[in-house]
Amino acid sequence: MRKLVSGVSLITSTDGTQRVGLIATAVNSVSVAPPTLLICVNQQASAHDVIRNSGIAAINILRSADREIADSFSDSSRRDERFMKGDWRTLATRAPILETSLVAFDCKVARSLEHHSHTIFLLEAIDVWTTEKSCEALIYANKEYRAMDLRTTAL
Repeated sequence: MRKLVSGVSLITSTDGTQRVGLIATAVNSVSVAPPTLLICVNQQASAHDVIRNSGIAAINILRSADREIADSFSDSSRRDERFMKGDWRTLATRAPILETSLVAFDCKVARSLEHHSHTIFLLEAIDVWTTEKSCEALIYANKEYRAMDLRTTAL
């Protein structure tokens, strides 16, 4: 699986008393109408039950400049540092949105399916946040973060 190149997303949620988040590469577009995305979350992740119980989540697509934030959300020993860096806002669901994200989808859980160690959440986007601060996306390949210039033209 480490050869599978993926964009890096920060999945966030809240239950009204705590904010939670995790780094995910298992994020995909499902449909345009209604705008739906899919995320896969390990059932042992600290954010899993908050997403399941609150029924909300935000998918923040990270820029290469957000690598330090990605590091803090991917390391459970740095859980206290999460949300201390970066500028945060909320939209309709109140799930945390990182203002520097390339794009962030504010979502409600439409469906969920448990499959072995993970839960597959289908999320309907009800609001979107976008910025033009950078055109470099953070990607993950072969166990390393990398940058991808989105201005590069395809073959």
